[in-house]
Amino acid sequence: QHPCHVSQKGSSPPEADVYVIPYYPCIGKFGRYKMEFGKSTAYAMKMFASLPTAKRFNGLDHFIVNQWYIDGGMHNPWPLMSYISHELQSYGFGVDPTFKQASVLAKLQNYITVPYVTSVHGNTTREPPPQPRSTISVFVGSIVSRESARALRLSLESYSRKHKDAVWISVSRSDAAPDTEKLYRASVFGFSPEGDSESARRTFSLIEAGVIPVIVCDYCIMPFEDILNWRDFAVFMNSSFIAQSDPIEFLKNISAASVKRMQDNLAVARHVLSYNDPIRPGDVIDSLVTAFRNHGCRIRRFKRWFVDHPVA
Repeated sequence: QHPCHVSQKGSSPPEADVYVIPYYPCIGKFGRYKMEFGKSTAYAMKMFASLPTAKRFNGLDHFIVNQWYIDGGMHNPWPLMSYISHELQSYGFGVDPTFKQASVLAKLQNYITVPYVTSVHGNTTREPPPQPRSTISVFVGSIVSRESARALRLSLESYSRKHKDAVWISVSRSDAAPDTEKLYRASVFGFSPEGDSESARRTFSLIEAGVIPVIVCDYCIMPFEDILNWRDFAVFMNSSFIAQSDPIEFLKNISAASVKRMQDNLAVARHVLSYNDPIRPGDVIDSLVTAFRNHGCRIRRFKRWFVDHPVA
């Protein structure tokens, strides 16, 4: 069989098509391993350079599990290394001139985006119990510190206060959390605007509760867009729309048939975006392995060449 097209099981690391490196830079800020942020990244890259497989493809066959933008990962010394990270929702993307560089765009095409972990299910994925949803929209969260995100949330709050069937609850980190799950279960739509970080865990909490997420972002990269059509089960709005139109009025004008269709699609998407123990066919980890397999197939075509002609 042609070795370029066949993936085989093996027990020796050099036989692998893809290598995964878990790395969380913030661990360098705490406890006995405390070090400066930049030093921790440099230390991790030095460790990577010592691996026997590091130079075979100059990092092309390695994925690092990390926060792909906030770490400045695109500037690491291994320009071909790809990242596995959570979604990107409007934080710096599109305004950083780095994104205009052809080398960066070429690098980004191999990145794998996975959903933020909200929970890990047992043998079966918990389905939201059927119940009437009398609330048109819901938001539970804080008024963040980043100026543009704060202004956006204040605008959404102002619109929500005008509608009796909309719920908007602002809390600080020190406040006692309300019964968020109960609020979600009673809502049709849920707002997930950008915040202080580059990701939004709220999006996936809404999906898990059977709420159609209203993702407010100007530039987004969502998980498994090659598998899921996000517009089948989510509503996307940008900041300019919020500035000019009442988003809740827009949601109320969506037909009941369209809402039902999105809710049905949401039930399918929920499985693809769920973490399970043990792993279930088609869930996050299974889809991640499929992405590895596809990436491995692409680079396997050049594997024999690089074995005979190592990168200098």
